[in-house]
Amino acid sequence: MLMAHGLSSGPIFVAGDNRTTIGQQLRKAGVDTRPPAIADKDIAWLVELYEAGWALAKIAEKYGVSAHAVHDRLATAGVKLRPRGGSRPKGRGEPGR
Repeated sequence: MLMAHGLSSGPIFVAGDNRTTIGQQLRKAGVDTRPPAIADKDIAWLVELYEAGWALAKIAEKYGVSAHAVHDRLATAGVKLRPRGGSRPKGRGEPGR
């Protein structure tokens, strides 16, 4: 990511700067330092995946965000979240069904 903006990590870290200063240097060079976010236009798809039985971690991996970010967006959208460990989609992986 740094090289794409003509930067290397060498001068930044060798200077002994702290994390805040490094972030300021990156932003000054035009690097977007915000973590990736789930776009509003993707919420319906996110809900569909979750309701189809996808785990938060699997959805997070698909979108390049944390499972916590997925959880928050689903909760904000009013989705009833499964308990930790979740449940399997109906008809898949359940013995005797």
